[in-house]
Amino acid sequence: MKRALITGGTSVLGEAMCRELAGQGTARYRPRLRPDRGGRAACAANPPRRRLGGAISCDLTDVTSTATAPDSVLGEGVPQIIVHNAGTHADAPLAGMSERQWRDVLDVPLTGFYAITRPLLLPMIATRWGRIVAISSVSGVIGNRGQVN
Repeated sequence: MKRALITGGTSVLGEAMCRELAGQGTARYRPRLRPDRGGRAACAANPPRRRLGGAISCDLTDVTSTATAPDSVLGEGVPQIIVHNAGTHADAPLAGMSERQWRDVLDVPLTGFYAITRPLLLPMIATRWGRIVAISSVSGVIGNRGQVN
C-alpha cells in the first residue's frame, strides 16, 4: 500500500486529494499546520473517509520540531507521496504589514516544504519510488491587493 503525506489536507483542495487517494487505497497523513491555531479541530471535523492514515501535529514553520513529526508515520511505512499544499494569507498593504504577517505567509509554503520533505526524502528514496508535489498560490504569479507577502 502506498502512503501519502498531504500538508493542507483539511483545506477544500487538500480534502479532495485525500478523498481521491483514499479511493485508490492510499493511506493519507495530514500534518496539522499549527496545532495551536485550530488545526486539531479541523482534522477532527474532517476525518478521512476510510480509516487509513491520520493526522500528525507539527508547526511547519518550525524546522526543528517538524523534523521529528514524521517519525510516527515512518513507523507505519514510508510515505512515497508528499503533497505540500499548505498555505496561509495575512492580507495587508505593505506599509501596514507586520513582520509576523510577512513571515507567516512566506514560511508556510517555503520553510514548510523544506521542513516536512527533508526528513522524509532519504526514506522515500530507499523505497525506490516516490512523488513530490508542491502547490503554490496563484497569488505568487498574479498579484492580489494586500497580498504582497
